[in-house]
Amino acid sequence: MDATEDVVSDRCQVFPGWLEARLVPDSRFARAYDTLGDSGRGLLKRLIAAHYALNPPAAALASTRLDVLRGGLCVATDSAPRAWAVLLCDAGLDAPAFLLPALVPALCSGISEVLVVRMGAGKAIASATLAACELAGQERVAALGAAQVLELLVHM
Repeated sequence: MDATEDVVSDRCQVFPGWLEARLVPDSRFARAYDTLGDSGRGLLKRLIAAHYALNPPAAALASTRLDVLRGGLCVATDSAPRAWAVLLCDAGLDAPAFLLPALVPALCSGISEVLVVRMGAGKAIASATLAACELAGQERVAALGAAQVLELLVHM
């Protein structure tokens, strides 16, 4: 990769480079998944399926609508999902029943870059929460302190 490609790559990166080191590793997701057991995973899968039924994936990622109003006025409306979403949560959302209703609509809307941030860098994210993220297809999860959350939001 030459210098020009590096610049283009950096501009296309949605989240800051330092965040990579703060993401929950795959091994932690695997332990959380194993800790839950078959019945716990089954319960989470049913909960996720129910949320997907309430918020089905978008049929189209982008659309244009043209309305012709009385008097000949035309109104064109373009819609597309946002490029990214950050779901900020604290210890109050350490239960899948609270996290999934916020996460699944973002995943179903076609947003390509979703990040779940647990505020409180020194606190472990509950295994059930990590397993719920894993089963929902969300593997970009980080635990950040207040200063890092602020730095992330300034970057965005």
